[in-house]
Amino acid sequence: MIKLSKILLEEIIMKKFLLFSLTALAAFLFTFSAFAADIAVKVDGRTITFREDPKPVVLSDRTYVPVRRVLERMGARVAWDGETRTVTVTSYDNIKMVVLTIDSPEIIVYTFTSVLHADKDTVISDVSPIILDDRTMLPIRVIAEALGADVEYDESGIAEITTYQAKTALKETFGEDALKDKIDLADAYSENLPKISLSCDAKDIKEGDEISVYVHISDLETSHSGASFSGLTTTVFYDTENFSYDGFTCIDKNGEAPPALSADNALFYENGAKIVYIYTPGSEYVQKEDGAVLKLTFTALSDKGGLFSLSDGVSELGYDNEVIFSSGDNAYSIARYDELFVDTSELSVR
Repeated sequence: MIKLSKILLEEIIMKKFLLFSLTALAAFLFTFSAFAADIAVKVDGRTITFREDPKPVVLSDRTYVPVRRVLERMGARVAWDGETRTVTVTSYDNIKMVVLTIDSPEIIVYTFTSVLHADKDTVISDVSPIILDDRTMLPIRVIAEALGADVEYDESGIAEITTYQAKTALKETFGEDALKDKIDLADAYSENLPKISLSCDAKDIKEGDEISVYVHISDLETSHSGASFSGLTTTVFYDTENFSYDGFTCIDKNGEAPPALSADNALFYENGAKIVYIYTPGSEYVQKEDGAVLKLTFTALSDKGGLFSLSDGVSELGYDNEVIFSSGDNAYSIARYDELFVDTSELSVR
């Protein structure tokens, strides 16, 4: 067995870690600003944001969504056959397979009871899949329920999907009544998760003032004992009429903490800045203590002030808020509703 020197081993580990990080950063850096998405769909407590066209549409009182974006967030796999104009959706556990044909109300659902056998059900829906701007659009309730998910609409018309796997986890964790009580997924798990939130102590805002908004990490030890905070992806919505985004500074309890890699986009959304940064495992800046980890700087464009908030969204590039941990030489990230609590409360800065 070849024995590597400590210096060479550390270099290899760093290169592997940076390569892992660069995958996300490269996509981030070359994604240009997009117009604000019309938020229409949530999957397991995370908002699916549609920065590209087509966005969800309502036709005949039914919400149609771009098939791949939403279903992949539900853990399903999607296959398209251009010759037959069919969409085949396979559930995350390979137990259900749903076949839909463009412009046809017939939906075929296969439920596998063994490797060699599947029960077949044919459902006639009152709506059909369509093609819009060269994208396949599906009626979300029909396909979601065929995969065992629940679909509810809130007062603002947002479709909230609870996947079969999330429903199963809720029942196992909180009992059979969890689904009847319509427990909010994010709130249900919040006590046992690391949390991210915003703060700002600026007051009596005047035009031209420099404003600092801080991103905080708390409860690091609740479920990641022994691990260290090593990086962050965060997206902060802000009032673009009354504030301009100037930049960010990574910080720890001692002050500025320069990362190994970083990038930002002031208008990742029309009203939201996105920042990504990461430290090398073992760096002097990785931390195990709760506290502020990022400072965003804005300039007030008026005396009116405005609102700031964290996004709970998922774009085509992944989660808008994601925390990176390191344990020894290994790095991993958390972002799902049952991994990370994102405090989306509005922060008023006046």
